[in-house]
Amino acid sequence: MQISFSILGPMTAELRPAESGGRPVELDAGPFKQRLLLGLLLCRCNSVVLVEQLIDTLWWDGPPRTAHKNIQVYISHLRKLLAADGRPSRLRYRPPGYQLVLTPAEVDALRFEDLSRAGRLALRRGDAHSAAASMRQALGLWRGPALADLQLSPTLREEATRLDDRRLSVYEDWFEAELLLGNHAEVLEQIEGVVRAHPLRERLRSHQLTALYRCGRQAEALAEYDNHRQLLAAELGLDPSPALRRLYQNILSGHPALNAPPSALAAELNAGGRASGRRAGAQAGGYA
Repeated sequence: MQISFSILGPMTAELRPAESGGRPVELDAGPFKQRLLLGLLLCRCNSVVLVEQLIDTLWWDGPPRTAHKNIQVYISHLRKLLAADGRPSRLRYRPPGYQLVLTPAEVDALRFEDLSRAGRLALRRGDAHSAAASMRQALGLWRGPALADLQLSPTLREEATRLDDRRLSVYEDWFEAELLLGNHAEVLEQIEGVVRAHPLRERLRSHQLTALYRCGRQAEALAEYDNHRQLLAAELGLDPSPALRRLYQNILSGHPALNAPPSALAAELNAGGRASGRRAGAQAGGYA
């Protein structure tokens, strides 16, 4: 058995059997304050979290006189929870705070970071196939907004925003990799929901316009650019970036640089990429 935590969505704790196919058992992480404490430790696992930071997370409107004692009680209960699989304590006192020591196999946020890092490195070295596969896996770990049940605490709301921003960056990298593979139709299926949620994000818009153009929808690409231009002016008083304006001009003129890359690999991956792309979007926490 192995304990496993998830924070890429509502926070959960499970005890999973070592053999594949076994059903996990959900663990009770305790009352709300204790769940908040565990949530912060999971967000910053393998780093020392100061006791004062824990107190601020649990009592953002002012701590009680018993705050330090309450923290000790919650820590004691969490140590019992963390010992559910019989392994040595992962929660250690490191003055002036506590350190929760976990591996990527034990918490989804660390697996997400490992996979997204591998995807970024593959993209930089020009291996779009490996990049897309790694980032699909990373996005598939999401079950909804990060820490969706713990955002009453301002500290955990900030942590959730940080995690959600990382997911958005991985989406952008994933779309870039899929466009390099010639999978513009699949990108278009997935990107619209992400753009609706983040309409001012120019890199997303660039991928969206490119995918529309490559799918033979030049007029829609031009209209989406104009929508973005008007929204930027209304919300921020800004014009589109020079890079996005160049993309617009290339779409307007039908510049050959916008054509899909002539890659035999793109054709070979098309059928598998389509199914994988849809599956990743369905699992990736509600954008698509």
